[in-house]
Amino acid sequence: MAKKVWTFKLEGQRHVVEVEHSRWRGQKDIMIDGVPFERTQKICGSGESVHHFDISGVPCVLDIKYTRNKLTGYTYGLFVGGKKVSERGCAMPTKWKRPRCPKELWLF
Repeated sequence: MAKKVWTFKLEGQRHVVEVEHSRWRGQKDIMIDGVPFERTQKICGSGESVHHFDISGVPCVLDIKYTRNKLTGYTYGLFVGGKKVSERGCAMPTKWKRPRCPKELWLF
């Protein structure tokens, strides 16, 4: 089972997003700040998925893609306010400005 954890600060508060992904069963458990957010299970198919949620009013996207990487087979990306968060974590801007057009945010 693969486990990915992102820790970052948003408006001065620390947040943690975790995903546990069983590639054999296709099950994904997503936790936000220690609270279960979503559990999905997809037995057939590639297991790719996109999950949308908000943290402190800021839109976030967790993107899981299938790759031909023999080691893991999947890549995981967390985007907060349209910016990719590294698994090491980072400090996000203290003031987040909503884009004029919502499409601007989801073009990554």
